[in-house]
Amino acid sequence: MVGIKQRSQQGHIANPIGPAFDNPDYNRKERVPENTYFEINATVLTFSWNKELFPKGMKDYPDLLDPSLSGKIGIPGLVAPAYFDFYQFLEEQYGAEFITKLAALKPRVYPSALPMAQAVVSGEIAVGTSTVPLIDEMQKGAPVGWGLAPKVWGARFYGQILKNAPKPNAAQVLANLMVSKSGQEALARVTTATLPNISTAIGETKNVRHLNIAKLTPDFMNEYRAKWQKLFQPG
Repeated sequence: MVGIKQRSQQGHIANPIGPAFDNPDYNRKERVPENTYFEINATVLTFSWNKELFPKGMKDYPDLLDPSLSGKIGIPGLVAPAYFDFYQFLEEQYGAEFITKLAALKPRVYPSALPMAQAVVSGEIAVGTSTVPLIDEMQKGAPVGWGLAPKVWGARFYGQILKNAPKPNAAQVLANLMVSKSGQEALARVTTATLPNISTAIGETKNVRHLNIAKLTPDFMNEYRAKWQKLFQPG
């Protein structure tokens, strides 16, 4: 996102045009904030559980704080700036003490959403805090469930058209398709869409938290990493 903003400010990105961008449901003012880069969709990382190990399931993140889940919860490590924001999201939504209570349950640390999801499916852990919605896994018969909090955490994806693109008109046509209803049906599968009523999506991007990039300075991340390691990786 930082790189996209820089290219926009440096004048390297063309303004996207086309009827799909002017669709009121797309909300161009919000989704093309600088009239250059444009929002396409947003992936969601959310909680999931193994029904055999945790049959009562979850409705929201506070349901993680169940003593029976001690040692059976998966959490993401601080391997990328986005995961720093994930823990900020949890603290903002559920209070700073939520992280401390979660750490007391001795969760297992995973490097990313994919191995954490696989751990839920296989029964290595009972609950994952940050996996993709396990829709495909459920359809294949895996004993898993997933849910969404009232406010969800994820990553927004943006497109851009470079002014020096070899075929700028073709790029404009493709960009318009990407934010149209048919484009969203294809691109927003098992993610959130920029348009309402997309059958393949699990919701709309308007319900996904905006990553707080400004807060994620090197100083902040170094300080927070030290705090996080004391809680989740003591000794």
